[in-house]
Formats: sequence, C-alpha cells, structure tokens
Amino acid sequence: MAVTIASLCCSSCGNPSSTPTPSPSASTPASPSPSPSSGQGVVTVPSNATKAQIDSCLAQAVAAGHGTWVVFPAGKFSYSGTLIVPDFINLRGQGIWDQGTADGAGGTWLETSRGMDWGSYSTVQDLLVGENAAGGTCSFSPVARGNGAAGAFTKANGSQHDTFDFVRFKGGSDSGASLITTAGNFGSGLWSGPVMTCDMIDTNWYDCEFERPQLTNAYWESHAGSGNELDIWLDCRKGGGRVYGNGWYRCHFGVKNGYHAGLDGYGIGQTILFQPAPAEHASDGPRPYGHASDMTFQWSQVDHGFHDNHFEDCLVEYSLWYPMDICDYARSYSLTHLFGGRVGANPPTTSQASVIPDRFWNVALTMTHSYIKGSYPTAHGVVGEIGKDCTFTDDACGTGAVFNQAGSFGNVVSGTFPDGSRPVTPIFPGSAAYDWRGAAQRYTASPYDP
Repeated sequence: MAVTIASLCCSSCGNPSSTPTPSPSASTPASPSPSPSSGQGVVTVPSNATKAQIDSCLAQAVAAGHGTWVVFPAGKFSYSGTLIVPDFINLRGQGIWDQGTADGAGGTWLETSRGMDWGSYSTVQDLLVGENAAGGTCSFSPVARGNGAAGAFTKANGSQHDTFDFVRFKGGSDSGASLITTAGNFGSGLWSGPVMTCDMIDTNWYDCEFERPQLTNAYWESHAGSGNELDIWLDCRKGGGRVYGNGWYRCHFGVKNGYHAGLDGYGIGQTILFQPAPAEHASDGPRPYGHASDMTFQWSQVDHGFHDNHFEDCLVEYSLWYPMDICDYARSYSLTHLFGGRVGANPPTTSQASVIPDRFWNVALTMTHSYIKGSYPTAHGVVGEIGKDCTFTDDACGTGAVFNQAGSFGNVVSGTFPDGSRPVTPIFPGSAAYDWRGAAQRYTASPYDP
C-alpha cells in the first residue's frame, strides 16, 4: 500500500489565510490542555483507496503523532460506515467535489455511508463528505465524553477545539434524520434515564455548506422537527452534554442535495435547533401535568453549559418551520413553587427571570450580518422560546422577525441588513478568498433569492 509520511512544511495544509479568527468566548473554566505535540507530518491516502486503506492511514497518522495530516487526493472515496476523526489528527482534501461535473472538478468526495464523528483538536478541510442513499442514515456528530472511539482525550474531556474549513456535508435519511447532530443527548426522554454526554465545545466552522437532509418532504407540520441541518440538543442534568463557545462563519445552511429537486430540494425542518433534554413534560420530569402543585422534580439537578454560540455572515435557506428554535428550562423553573409559592409565568415575568440561575438558560447566543430566508409555506422567523442575553445585530429574515417571542430577556436586536448586502449565492465562487459574493458559481442558488 502506497503510504508516505513526510514533514509538514507549508502553511497551505492549515486554515486558508482568508479564514477569519474570531473566537467565541466562554465563561466556563478552561478545558484541559492537550499533551505537547510530537511533531507534524503527512500521511497520503492512495488514489482509489478502500475503507481498509483509509483506516490504515488514520492509524499511521495517530502513530506519527499529534498534528499529523491525512491528505486525500482528488477523487471519490467510498467508505462504508462512520469515519472517526481521531484526537489531534487532521483531514484534508483537494477542495469540495463539484457535483455538477463528472470528474468533480478536481475536488475530493469522502463518500461515508454513515457520516463522520470527530474527537478533539482536529481540523477537517477542503472536501465533500457523506452521501444520500435510499434506506440509509448519514449523520455527523462529536464523539461523546466517556467514549474512547476518538482517543483518550475526548473520552476524558469531551469533544472540543475542532475546526471545519471549506467542508460540504451531505446526509440525513428518508425517515428524517438530521445532518449535524448531538441528538444522542436526548436519550430515552426520561429524567431517570442514563445521562448523555455528547459535547460540542469551542468548535468553529468556516465557509462550510450544509446540504438539506434527504427526507422526502411533502409539507405538513408533523415534519417540523425532522430533517434539521443543525440538531443541537444537550442533556441538562449534572454531567450531561455541554454546548458552548462554537462559531459558524460564512456558512450556508439548507443547500440543494442532488437527492431531491425543486422546492423540495432546499431547506427542511426547523433548520437550526438549540434545545435542552430530557423533555420538561416527561412523565418523571419537572411538570408532568403542567401545574405547580405537580412539580416534584428537584431543580438542583439541572446544571449545564449552553452558552456563547455564534453565527456570522451566514445564509440560511427556506425551512418548513421555524428557521431557528431556541429554548431552555427557565420557563419551567418559573412555574415551580420556588417563587414564594406563587405560580410562575410561561414565559417567566421579568422579575422572575432576573433571579433564575444561568444554568437554566441558553445564554448569549449571537448572530450578526446573517440572512435567514424564512419558512415556507407558513411565514416564520427565529423563535426565541426562552433565551437570555441573545444578540442579533444587522441580520434579516425574509418571512418573519429576526428574533421574536416574549420569552427572551436582556436581548439586543438591532441594525439593518439591506438587500444589496445579503448573500444570494452559495459559498462557492472559486476564488482563493472563498468570498460568497464572487462572480463565478458552481451550485444552483435558491429560486427564492431576493
């Protein structure tokens, strides 16, 4: 098998120089530092490599040490199952495979049948990953804390400090599986069930495209929770999953997937979901009957990290329901007896909200200079079911308010985003700067562009 290991001596293997460097801050204590790097290198994947050869290359990269790159040449690579990106190991292709040309225009397609999971301190760049196949399920997730699949660091500390740069994701399922997901945190839906530990911490996504999941989508609202591009759940019990410090920059959500056509080829579901689990109305949860006198759950068990997530310069295609749904447990907390025996509000009143601890809130979600096309056929904007200190600045939504709902506290919504400044094409101009306003374009834009 032709595998080479060489010294990494050029900056082109890292993030492009055009990649911005904003880093969402998190109030959570700093994560443990990784062990010192043992050097960087390159493992070159052979052309037309099999799954066994790809796995061998990943194993050689781990043996070579932290920071090693596994580099795929141009072409398609069939991989049956879920590809695991090991801790401290990087993956690079030769650019996103252009599905509009027979040879992919010199790009790379890592055709993983069940998606890709990743650990910590890794960079993935310059490729198309995943597939759509009838009867198949292809999703992308961080490896959960306690799971050793990616390595000892993620097993001990959870998935963190990863970068996705110029990557296009393809997947979902005919039954409604989401694309990027931490839905494993939902578990059984019962508060008495096992605590789930899927973390996504300090992970950044630059110039990425998230295809519309493959669910066949004749419109009805029972599909509202199916086929999300970002399905971000976290287990809010002590020791549960943590989602904070993540950023999406110049990303495009809901692009055409080549599996469906027409209106059905764009968007789907709620597009972006930020929700806590288990369900507050579970049979053993905090309000099984929705009345203060029935709330026997001990709220001291709720303790999570759900804060400081950021979207910047992003384009979100039409969805079938709310383009983004933001929620947390502060609403239920306000319905307990902890307010002097007085039944709370749904959402909480301003005075109640001021004394609810941050661990019951999705705190400091921000969005700037992003364009959300809205929902079809019913008009919706971003719904802040319950949120605190969320900031939406210089954004626009085509069919509803950028940020609405009474259950939002300490939030800022300001600025304008004129038509001429809104992105109308995918992030695929072919320019070195990956500027979405370039003249060239390889993928069909949404027919609903303004």
